[in-house]
Amino acid sequence: MATAQSKGTRLHLYLGPLAGLLIFLFSLTGLYERAELVSYDWRFHLRNGLFGTPPMAPALGTVEIDDQSVEAEGRYQDWTRDKYTEVVRLLGAYQARLVGFDVYFIEPSARTVSEPQLRALKTIDQESVDALLARSDHDARFRDAITAAGNVYLALYLGVASGQTTDGEKAAAVEPRSPDQEAALEAVRRRAPRLMVDPRTSPITHTRYFEVPLALLREAARGFAYAQTVTDVDGARRRYPLVYQYEETLFPSIALLMACDYLQVPVNTVEVWPGDHIRLPSARFPSGAVHDLEIPIDPRGNMNVNWAGRWEDTFVRYPHIALRRAWQREQRQARLEQIKAMVTGDTSLARDPRALPGALAARGLDDPAANRAALGTWFQAAAIESALRPDLTAQAFFQARGVKQPGEAQLEIFAQVARNNRVARLLEQRPGISAAELQTELPGETAQDLELSRQYVSRQMVDGRVPTSARPLFFYPYVGYNGRAITPEDMAGKVLFYGLTSTGSTDLSVTPFQGDYPMVGIYSNVLNTILNESFIVRLPWWVRGVMVVALGLLLSLAIPRLKVLRGALLIGVVVLVYAAAAFLAFTHLGVWMEMVGPLLILVVGYLALTIYGYVIKEKEKEFVQGAFGHYLSPVVVEQIMENPEMVQQLGGEERVMTAFFSDIAKFSTISECLGPVELVNFINQYLTEMCDIIERHGGTIDKFEGDAIVAFFGAPMYYEDHALRGIRACIDQQHQLVELRRRWEQEGALPPRLAALRERWRSEGQEFLHVRMGLTSGPMVVGNMGSRNRANYTMMGDTVNLAARFESGQKIYRTGIMINDALYAQVKDEVETRKLDVIQVVGKEDPVIAYEVLDRKGQLPPEKYQVLDLYNQGLAAYEAFQFAEAQRLFSLALELDPHDGPSALYADRCEDYAANPPRDLVFRAQSK
Repeated sequence: MATAQSKGTRLHLYLGPLAGLLIFLFSLTGLYERAELVSYDWRFHLRNGLFGTPPMAPALGTVEIDDQSVEAEGRYQDWTRDKYTEVVRLLGAYQARLVGFDVYFIEPSARTVSEPQLRALKTIDQESVDALLARSDHDARFRDAITAAGNVYLALYLGVASGQTTDGEKAAAVEPRSPDQEAALEAVRRRAPRLMVDPRTSPITHTRYFEVPLALLREAARGFAYAQTVTDVDGARRRYPLVYQYEETLFPSIALLMACDYLQVPVNTVEVWPGDHIRLPSARFPSGAVHDLEIPIDPRGNMNVNWAGRWEDTFVRYPHIALRRAWQREQRQARLEQIKAMVTGDTSLARDPRALPGALAARGLDDPAANRAALGTWFQAAAIESALRPDLTAQAFFQARGVKQPGEAQLEIFAQVARNNRVARLLEQRPGISAAELQTELPGETAQDLELSRQYVSRQMVDGRVPTSARPLFFYPYVGYNGRAITPEDMAGKVLFYGLTSTGSTDLSVTPFQGDYPMVGIYSNVLNTILNESFIVRLPWWVRGVMVVALGLLLSLAIPRLKVLRGALLIGVVVLVYAAAAFLAFTHLGVWMEMVGPLLILVVGYLALTIYGYVIKEKEKEFVQGAFGHYLSPVVVEQIMENPEMVQQLGGEERVMTAFFSDIAKFSTISECLGPVELVNFINQYLTEMCDIIERHGGTIDKFEGDAIVAFFGAPMYYEDHALRGIRACIDQQHQLVELRRRWEQEGALPPRLAALRERWRSEGQEFLHVRMGLTSGPMVVGNMGSRNRANYTMMGDTVNLAARFESGQKIYRTGIMINDALYAQVKDEVETRKLDVIQVVGKEDPVIAYEVLDRKGQLPPEKYQVLDLYNQGLAAYEAFQFAEAQRLFSLALELDPHDGPSALYADRCEDYAANPPRDLVFRAQSK
């Protein structure tokens, strides 16, 4: 008995440390990292929920190309650079401190002249056309605006290497550089941060190539740097790369470059110690403090971003369109101020205002409509100001001039002139009057109106008085944004980042706070982290190992001496204490303590020591993982591991699912151009890309038959939307094929013989790597099928056979995706489709309706919709046995798209049917 007890004691002593060791090894995996990152995100949410948003530098913000801006300016892809020019001019005029573009200006823009611009010319000659083209040189005008502003940083693009060798050398060869790139690289080298380790062994992420802004723009800019981010293992963005390495040169990020500028640190004095910190010597903070600033980084050069909160709740955000309208407002105000100056400087103009339009034109203000509007405003404001007295009302003023019902604009001018004059008198009498005192003196006015008036009047005052040249005291209303007004005082000193935030943008990503965070916002968070020195440092991996093993040993010593309930209570208390300590270390010390590993060892170690049935459960998990890990997607395996009872449901079960078959057209011809090794590499690349997409949409790979893929959606995990998942997977695969063809366009991407075949097919109008996909929904049997000793989890049934026939049957239609009517009924509102044919496939008596899927709803180019319209009209005529009319319509469709296979097929078929009408319109396939 004593011997058995001794063995049990020794087992307890081993189980805890062993569990700790196993959990430490588990902590080196991606699955563990995902879980730890979830706990990391949770800390951000809990911090803001308990303590509110962290301190945010008031100078930081963004200029966002939001939905409102896109709606006002037109589709973003069609924007010309004049859209940015006026905004940059305003940011310079309002003295924004720094502006960083998260927009690439790599290629020159075309000079475009519209018909209205040509018609506006008084004479069409060389001089007037040259002048018009000069005004249409958006790059030159943008450069001039950047030069005048003096605060703009531009973005360059870096091609990051796919990986690195063990000694830190570049994993991919550096691409050749153009003369322009050489000049840009030299500029980067002159001010590059200093790498404090041997460049040959540096672990900093390497880059293969770079693309720089246009020379005329970058030479005008304050600087240029890359504007890119990195993702974690789960695709979210929590870190930011402060530096990348190109050959032996460090490229600073745009955030680091602007931080150095803001803190008055020469970039070439910055020291980079990979895996430790980046030192900014003698950084000068807005508070007046001066000290060396050390930014913690990982070996790759990434810093952890201390995210402030949700996009909507943090930092100042200026809509692009609001700033553009603010500049237009500035132009109107400048014209009005010009009129004031002219009248003050030339008394004859005051006596004869009719001469003002000519005087304005003589000074280069040659827009008659704008001149008339400004003069009208000046006349009204001057008349109001000259008539002002304490008891004068707007109604009385306008009625005295014969206006019985003054308009809203007239009333606003009166109210503002009166308010500005009252504020001016108070400021002249009491220069230091506070906003609260101003509100007390003028109780009928809003705080915002009074503040705008105070700012305007203060800018006009000279030696404590309002000069005559500033009168009448009127300014055009400032443009509003998010309940505030865009004024010089509001904008002065701001550090802004300019980028896309519209809902249709691809520049949205996952962050700890939300899943659709505009990536232009990361830069404000990075600078805020740096300026507030609120860095987050993760404890080294070896600390994680020591901690979990030590906790395992303590469990082995403590838990066996306690009863189950007391042991559970102790573990509960320790878990709560550790979780609270880790959370407070994160919020108050900026220390990222591992949450998942220590808590996992406490829970798992306790279970391992007290519940021996845990071993049985582990065996069940091992069985599920071994049984299905080779032919199910990782997501499905994880779900089965969490729910082992799902295994009992496997077998010959009938259910409604979606079957998928795909095959590469003319693959035999392709394989003839490749050697055995080349063929394997080629097909593996293709299959990997396609299968990743299928599994991403919840599909299960059944088998491979050479280049063919067989898969299904809806088993072993059943999805109600299996049809929609399948069709999305097909569309994404067709899109990815376009990307694969683009990659293979690069020199050396394909073996020479295969590249020659591609070019020959291209010259013949054939598509390289055309893949046919058959997708059908309906009842089928799914489960383990095979012999007693060897089985395969697969599907069978008439619906499955139909998918295979649909895949092969597309040869005559030259289409990419064919579906049956059962699937069409489920996805027709989500995708662009067209009816293909009524087909009697080999082996079936009853004909079926086949449809072609083209793309997601609304994603086709406009000309394709024209082709579809003609095709559908032709099909209607065809089904009405009006073959001549149908042939005409199909021919018209072919004129728009000569490669439209279905239209070509029907045009030929209608020609035959017109001469020999069929008994029905069912197409009877003669082969599989």
